[in-house]
Amino acid sequence: MDATYHQLAERILRRWSALNPNPSGSDVGADDAPRTRPRLLVALAGPPGCGKTTIASRVVGLLDEMRAKPHPHAHPHAHPHALALAHAHADGTQDRGGPKALAISADGFHLPLATLRALPNAAEALARRGAPWTFDAAAAVSLVRALRAQRSPGITRPVGPRITAADDDEDCNGDRGSSAPAENKPGPLLVPTFDHAIKDPVPGGLAVPTDVDVCILEGNYLLCDEDPWRAIVDLVDERWLVRVDPELAVRRVAKRHLAAGIEDSMDKAVRRARGNDMVNGRFVMEKSAGRYDLLVESVEEAQSIRAPKPPIEDSVFKSLRLDGRTVIITGGVGGIGYQVARGLAEAGANLALWYRTSDGAGALAETIRRDFGVRVETYQVDVRDYAAVEAAVARAVRDFGRLDVMVANAGVPSKAGGLDDRLEDWEHVRATDFDGAYYCLRAAGLVFREQGRGVAIVTASMSGHAANVPQEQTCYNACKAGCIHLAKSLAVEWAKWGGRINSVSPGYIDTVMSGDCPFEMKEEWFGLTPLRRDADPRELKGIYLYLASDASTFTTGADFVIDGGYTAR
Repeated sequence: MDATYHQLAERILRRWSALNPNPSGSDVGADDAPRTRPRLLVALAGPPGCGKTTIASRVVGLLDEMRAKPHPHAHPHAHPHALALAHAHADGTQDRGGPKALAISADGFHLPLATLRALPNAAEALARRGAPWTFDAAAAVSLVRALRAQRSPGITRPVGPRITAADDDEDCNGDRGSSAPAENKPGPLLVPTFDHAIKDPVPGGLAVPTDVDVCILEGNYLLCDEDPWRAIVDLVDERWLVRVDPELAVRRVAKRHLAAGIEDSMDKAVRRARGNDMVNGRFVMEKSAGRYDLLVESVEEAQSIRAPKPPIEDSVFKSLRLDGRTVIITGGVGGIGYQVARGLAEAGANLALWYRTSDGAGALAETIRRDFGVRVETYQVDVRDYAAVEAAVARAVRDFGRLDVMVANAGVPSKAGGLDDRLEDWEHVRATDFDGAYYCLRAAGLVFREQGRGVAIVTASMSGHAANVPQEQTCYNACKAGCIHLAKSLAVEWAKWGGRINSVSPGYIDTVMSGDCPFEMKEEWFGLTPLRRDADPRELKGIYLYLASDASTFTTGADFVIDGGYTAR
């Protein structure tokens, strides 16, 4: 599940970066007073045996690894995911920095054995240990509130049983049993843990320092729609639910019971897992339905060639967001490219807009910045020159600290048919429309392969499917057909390391490129198009957003024809 762990770590980095525009230190407000950086809280829930603990620890480990790495451009073999941790400023300088993360298990909120034995239904409580009513749920909720309050100046911590605030000079192994509420202090927060050797919670077993930026809380019931657990959903920033095949969960839990000495044979361990843990697991999935942002699939990779599903957003609207991601758009300051840029910016993407010739690139970029509050930079690049393309990709990665999406959109039309085209015009169209697309995909793809992720979109044309009339444009048609198959071929190659690539084939679009065409020619276009018109370039924003976003995680190697029905005739 390495790809899943990296995707989750990247998601946290994007969320944390959005919360912390100045990751190198505390923000400063308009009154020059320091502002404590917000803490990102993640609730990771799921049934027993789903691998929550492993997921939390691996994601935290990746975040720590990225944070410890040198600047990604300081060494040729820097960790590829460290790119996401470089905070870029408008002047091109960058701060190293990233979130300090900690995994916190809810196992410490198990009721002690002594408490269970004192219950009227002691035998059932001991047999069903791990059921929701065998936890101190109120204390777990208090922990989440305390974690939030610890980084919120002036707020009193609502500290529950077995959660204490330690002074800076106090040993974290000191007074672990105090249940008195504590005022917000600079010292660490002491949280109970669970000792499997003694099969009981240990008060104050984990210290949460104030400087922890990201807390991943993992536990079965954190997203359950049952009091008092249900309060947690509104106290955290991210809600992840892990799904697992029940038989895989039984095997995992039974092995754990046997290793911990809870049962003395595998048969007994399996019976316990089926009769207790899986009952709790069904409760978790039923009560957590519709209360998560992200669905994470846990698999046993050695058992099948089937790849794990990526983390899936429950909300389709959230899956279309591009907050914190960087997109390169070639031909990005005119026609289709500019409207695509506006659409992706509206979804939160930062933009690197490429152009070959334009007097208004800077003004258009400023308009997008003003309208959507994202970062936009412009680059003059001739996509016919691979060295220039490669250098521009490297510069964008350096400027933004990451690259997530490449939109290869630059193109020019043919001026004549195959026999009448001047060879120099043929070469120009081919070099721009086909070679240029390949150069952009190649340069971006090399970055994506190192990262183990990345998305590319090629602007092809319905002319790659049909020799549209009345204009003669053999070179353009052939290049666009080539772009469609280029995308399909690369999609197969990229899939093995997590890259995706698709193409969009627009029909007649009302842009400057088509503006000089004679009235009679356009009338023939409209007559051959079932919708009897051309398209506004804004009508293409949706398909590009879909393909750039996590809404399309199972979409690759596809061509989307948006032509008003022209090729359907």
